[in-house]
Amino acid sequence: DLRAVLGALGDKPVVGVGISAGGNTLLKLAYQEPRLFSKLVTLGTPPNNEAFNAAYMRIREEDLRREDLEGLIRSHTDLIYHEPEMLELKEQVIRDRMLLPRETILSFFEFDPTKDVTGLLNGIRLSTLVIHGRDDRLVPFSAAEQIATALPNAQLYAFEGKGHLPIFTATDEFCRVLQTFAHTGAAVREDLS
Repeated sequence: DLRAVLGALGDKPVVGVGISAGGNTLLKLAYQEPRLFSKLVTLGTPPNNEAFNAAYMRIREEDLRREDLEGLIRSHTDLIYHEPEMLELKEQVIRDRMLLPRETILSFFEFDPTKDVTGLLNGIRLSTLVIHGRDDRLVPFSAAEQIATALPNAQLYAFEGKGHLPIFTATDEFCRVLQTFAHTGAAVREDLS
């Protein structure tokens, strides 16, 4: 339980960072218990299930219906790890995920309607940095724009030419942006949307 982990850290608020669907969990918790956080950062977060790439959603639904585990994993990883420098990592992820129990794989790909945070966003007052790869093929950049527009105190930072996980393909830039925001509350570049 995330609340228990944060509670073990003491009463000092933390900078919460949520990556992909982890951003949904972070935003929900920040809405429910804002005192736990000093700032928020999301990366590649879909505000709702409709934010995912539409073609991917059709493939995902068919693979779920057929319980095609490898198809589910491959279609997902193809969109996340599409950058040339990530191809080796993609194959490793596929191999590792195929070792998971069938039920674990299926449950990961079943949509959870409680992940929809669109109705909560305007109630989150914390300073938030919404980070997204402009070339994200799983969760299009428009999802980040939707989140940043709905949050009252948000900045949007785009990783130009990067996909869903710029933490792997633009690690130095990601760390610089995160560190600057955590310490100053400002994004690094001035050309923010």
